[in-house]
Amino acid sequence: MDWASAHQAAMNNFYMPWPTYPTLTPKGKPSLAKTAGKPLPWLSANVVGQMHRREHRVMVRRWRDAAYVAALKRQCDKGVAPEAPYLLRIRIVRPRGYRMDAFAVLEGAKPIVDGMVWAHMFPGDT
Repeated sequence: MDWASAHQAAMNNFYMPWPTYPTLTPKGKPSLAKTAGKPLPWLSANVVGQMHRREHRVMVRRWRDAAYVAALKRQCDKGVAPEAPYLLRIRIVRPRGYRMDAFAVLEGAKPIVDGMVWAHMFPGDT
C-alpha cells in the first residue's frame, strides 16, 4: 500500500462512540432510572426479538441520532465526504468478549448507515 492509498484509507475512517441512555428526563431533570448513562444494547436480531415495538423504535432512533452526530462531527473535522465506491466495515468493540452471530449483528448496522446518510455522508443506502 502506497502513501496515497494509506492516507485515503485514514481519511475514510469513521468512529462513533457507543450511545448511552439519556441522563436527563424530557423536562430536563436528572434521570433516576437505573439505565441512565449506561450503554444502549446492540440491536442484534436476538435482542430485537425480545423488545416491544415501541422500545425498538426508540433504540433505533437513538442509534441513528448518534451516528448522525458522529458523521456531522467527522465532516467538520475532515471536511470531505468519502469517495465512491463505498466499503463499510463496522467493528463492534464490546466489553465482553463473547462471539456474536454475524447475521444477527446486521440488524444494528442499519440505523448507523441511516444516520450517516442523513448527515449526507453518502448519497443513499440503496
